[in-house]
Amino acid sequence: MRQIHNWSIRHKLTGLFVIMACIAAITASAPMGIFDTIGQRRAMARDLAMLADVLARNSTAALTFRDPHAAQDVLQALQAEPSVTAACIYAADGRPFATYSRGEDVSFVPPVPEHPASRFERERLIQFRAIQMDGETLGTIYIESDLQKLHVQLRDHGIAFLVTLFITLALAFLLAARLQRPISHPLVDLVQTAKAIANAADYSIRAEIRNQDEFGELTSAFNGMLNQIEERDAQLRRHREQLEDQVAARTRELLMANFQLRQAEEKYRAIFEDAVVGIFQMTPEGRPLSVNRALAEMHGFDSPEHFLSEIYDVVSQLFVNPSQMAEIQRGLASDGVVRGAELQIYRRDRTKKWGLVNIRVVRNADQSLGLYEGTVEDVTDRKRAEERVQFLAYYDALTGLPNRALLQDRLANALAGGRRRNEKVALIFLDLDRFKIINDSLGHSIGDVLLQEVAERLKRWARAQDTVARIGGDEFIILLTGIRDVPDAAVAAERIMEAMTAEFVVQGHSFNVSCSIGISIFPVHGADSETLIKNADAAMYCAKDSGRNNFRFFTDDMNAQVVERLTLENCLRLALERQQLSLMYQPQMEIATGKIIGLEALLRWQNPELGLIPPDKFIRVAENTGLILPIGEWVLRTACAQGQKWQDDGLPPLPIAVNVSAVQFRQEGFRDLISKVLLQTGLASQYLELELTESLLLSNADVMFTVLRELKQMGLKLAIDDFGTGYSSLSYLRQFPVSKLKIDRSFIRDVAVNADDAAITTAIISMAKGLNLKVIAEGVENEAQMAFLRAQRCDEIQGYYFSPPLSVEDVAQKLGHAAAQAVAVNTAV
Repeated sequence: MRQIHNWSIRHKLTGLFVIMACIAAITASAPMGIFDTIGQRRAMARDLAMLADVLARNSTAALTFRDPHAAQDVLQALQAEPSVTAACIYAADGRPFATYSRGEDVSFVPPVPEHPASRFERERLIQFRAIQMDGETLGTIYIESDLQKLHVQLRDHGIAFLVTLFITLALAFLLAARLQRPISHPLVDLVQTAKAIANAADYSIRAEIRNQDEFGELTSAFNGMLNQIEERDAQLRRHREQLEDQVAARTRELLMANFQLRQAEEKYRAIFEDAVVGIFQMTPEGRPLSVNRALAEMHGFDSPEHFLSEIYDVVSQLFVNPSQMAEIQRGLASDGVVRGAELQIYRRDRTKKWGLVNIRVVRNADQSLGLYEGTVEDVTDRKRAEERVQFLAYYDALTGLPNRALLQDRLANALAGGRRRNEKVALIFLDLDRFKIINDSLGHSIGDVLLQEVAERLKRWARAQDTVARIGGDEFIILLTGIRDVPDAAVAAERIMEAMTAEFVVQGHSFNVSCSIGISIFPVHGADSETLIKNADAAMYCAKDSGRNNFRFFTDDMNAQVVERLTLENCLRLALERQQLSLMYQPQMEIATGKIIGLEALLRWQNPELGLIPPDKFIRVAENTGLILPIGEWVLRTACAQGQKWQDDGLPPLPIAVNVSAVQFRQEGFRDLISKVLLQTGLASQYLELELTESLLLSNADVMFTVLRELKQMGLKLAIDDFGTGYSSLSYLRQFPVSKLKIDRSFIRDVAVNADDAAITTAIISMAKGLNLKVIAEGVENEAQMAFLRAQRCDEIQGYYFSPPLSVEDVAQKLGHAAAQAVAVNTAV
């Protein structure tokens, strides 16, 4: 190897060309030879298998009639196959029935019969085949062939490879001699020029620039370097002359320096005494020799003398961690100086401070260790600020739990450990149920205290190796490591839910808080932290959709639902801007007269890619993302504007019913929004009806009373939508200023055939009549439902039996037709 390093550039380039040519030849030839060899092996195995199958079929008769001579004749046909070396037909009991060997080789011993198989051995290819007739196994046939054809092919490939390699080497040598010349010659010229400069010590010699390529640039740079060397020589001569002048001036300066040194000593003493940082000197054994006032006060002493009297020989008492002093002594012993060491030290009253220490060794004239001297700066405030910043970077400021950043770090370590130990890791995503109602009704201060109580309860429940983190709002993640199986995570989730059932008491308010939990398991539900968190979040949403206060494990269906929800969310954000939303209006009929007494505005979303998306799919997404606020305002404004336009067009004025989401109703300034919309559209308040759900009305009854009274005072009509599916009480219904109950379509669907639905519907109508409320049934689709409602004296209906949802043009046509009929009736009367 050392000899190769000493080759000239010409030889190295030639060697490089030759090596690359060899690599190219091997790369081109080797795969072809391997591919042909594999193909030949497969062809030989296939041909031998076909020959064995033919012999098996031909020998069935001989085995059936137990005729070994006939079987021997079948095998003699193998003489036409020169590659076949031996064969044997076995009876059903495994004994040889007839044998064959090439050249009547008497040394052939039939092997023990095996299951049908094919395999290559060192010098032969072996096939076993079952001899069957009508599904019955009569015996086994064994056949083997030599690998002469394969060996011949390998030899041919080897010869071809050697010829190719020889030709490639010859061409490489011929091309290398020509191609290396443009590279080696400029370098050789440059080396010869350098040798000439070294031998003559003449820096005026310059190398000739032959080309304008990289070698030309190298030669130009070399000549430039020579120019700089010549210039430096001239500068050195001038500098030597200047040094001679400076030596004379330096002699005069030394005399002045002695005087200044005495002044500096006096100044140093003043600085030592008045410095704001602590300054000290001590022996190598740690005994303090001198300290300034700043250091004494830093440790809680009145004066340096007081400090030295109490800390005369026990300076180690000052260190919270004595090992830090040992570390400093090792640094002084090896480097002679320690800079920027941060130490935690005691004051006289045993409180702790942080000091930034700089120490150096002061040696005696004989270079022996004399003493240590240094400074101490009080950095306690800075350390506390750093610790606070560190805490805020990795911990939640409200609960003190790890935040998302620290959770990601611990989760990455847990996954790495799980992979090494082949263990499972569980991620529990916990979200408090209806926590927003507490925040909205009682204020964020109580909500924050409740979150702190929840965090404390989760920390008490968790094991030492688990991580409980808050990732935002009322969402927590518990990282469980070292679990043996999936049921362990289920048990943990049940215990968390049990721990949360105990009552919380915050500032005199009692809460029973439930939670929804989603669980993902590594590696079953994901191999990285982002996937596990996303899947646990999806499982948590599934738990909420299943009624809250339960837990769910992640499934592939949930992932599909998450993808669908994200797709809907992304498309929904652009739906308003791209005018994909529209309103349909379904007429409401008064049963007694058959007249249209109102319209309900129904939101529709027509997406170019997803088609018509039903509201039950995207309303939940809009509520969860906050998009319901701009969408709800658009629905209110559009419905009111359209109602006023119909009136301006001379159509009879009818109330427009608009569904209000709980998110809309709880937003600050909802009443002002209604007033603004009515003012801008010009619609009178008595023609706007708001439909509210039971659960919304009872989520915070005191607040609802106030808002509903204000809306009622404005002249709006209020109705309870989907009545019967919530948990209304008569006492609340009596107090709410609503004028109409809307029976949910789930009761109307089977009201004519299901006794339970009929009883519930009858009870709702009777109760409403007793409370002097109007009743409207939605989802009426046939005459049987209509007859039942008419018999029970229901006031109004809405559904396909009377009219499907209509476009703006169809509503205008229907209202115009109804108005014309009414005029005709009045005229006739």
